[in-house]
Amino acid sequence: LEHGRTVAALAGRIYDQLASPLKLLPSDRKLLETAARLQDVGYVINYDQHHKHSYHLIRNSRLPGILGPDLEMIANIARYHRGAFPKKKHQNFSRLSSDDQQRVRSMAAILRLAGGLDRSRSQQVKDVLASIDKDGANLVVVSDVNPQVDIWGAERRTDLFEKAFDMPVRIRWAESQPH
Repeated sequence: LEHGRTVAALAGRIYDQLASPLKLLPSDRKLLETAARLQDVGYVINYDQHHKHSYHLIRNSRLPGILGPDLEMIANIARYHRGAFPKKKHQNFSRLSSDDQQRVRSMAAILRLAGGLDRSRSQQVKDVLASIDKDGANLVVVSDVNPQVDIWGAERRTDLFEKAFDMPVRIRWAESQPH
C-alpha cells in the first residue's frame, strides 16, 4: 500500500508541474493517481504479467464514483505502468479513441517515471521537482539520503516519456534541506 501511495503522490507532483507545458488535461490527474494506487493489484493473481492482470481486475471492478469510460482509462494507464508500450495491436488500447490513446501514453509515461522513483520501495524520495527547458524534461529528486536505486529505476523507465513527448529526461538528486 505504501508503494502505491508514494507512486501516486510522485505522479501527481510530476503531473502538476508539467501539465501546462505538456498540454495535459487537469481532469486526468485523478485518473493518473487512481491508476498509480491500483497499478499492482494484479499481483494477487501472479507477479509475472501483473500489469495485464491489473488491467482486467480494474476494468471489471466497480469503483465508487468512477464511470465506465474513466475506468477504462485507469485500467489502461495501470496496464502500461510497465512492460510493453501501448500498441494499437493491443485490444484494450485499440478500442480507445486516438485522443484517449494519447492521454493513456502521456499518463502511463508519467506513471512509469513515478514508479521508478520508488524502485527501492523504501519511500526515500520525498518530492520531485519537474520542469521542461530547451534540452528536455528535468526531474530533481528530493531525498534525505542518496536515492541511487530509485534514480536508477526511474532512468530505466524514461523511454515511454521520451517517446510520448519527444524529449529526453534528465534525473538528478537534490539533498533535502533541513527545516
